[in-house]
Amino acid sequence: ARLLAASGVGKGAVWSVEDSGLMHEFLALQGQPLWMNLAIAFSPGEDRLATGDPQGVVHLWDTNTWEEVLRLYNGQTPIGRLSFSPDGSRLAAGLFLYRSAAGGLRIWDAGPAGGQP
Repeated sequence: ARLLAASGVGKGAVWSVEDSGLMHEFLALQGQPLWMNLAIAFSPGEDRLATGDPQGVVHLWDTNTWEEVLRLYNGQTPIGRLSFSPDGSRLAAGLFLYRSAAGGLRIWDAGPAGGQP
């Protein structure tokens, strides 16, 4: 299991829960401090990390190489929550609207050729 911790100074780290070892450090994601990414979720196999930002973009990271492997766009609506399906093939994004109580849900194909809503 992995644990992601973020600080208010734009730094974050992924730790192994089993041996408490540092696996990866983030300085920032897409020019935003890590805490500015409103939603973060690991895939069921922990081989991918999804982050959602205030500009409505979801970034999928390969947790073996820590390279961005997929970018999903949702217009300008901030991403409030992220969750993978149990098999990791789909990614659900809960949308956060500042000025109203209304929100929304968007589901993407998160497979190797993903990006399709």
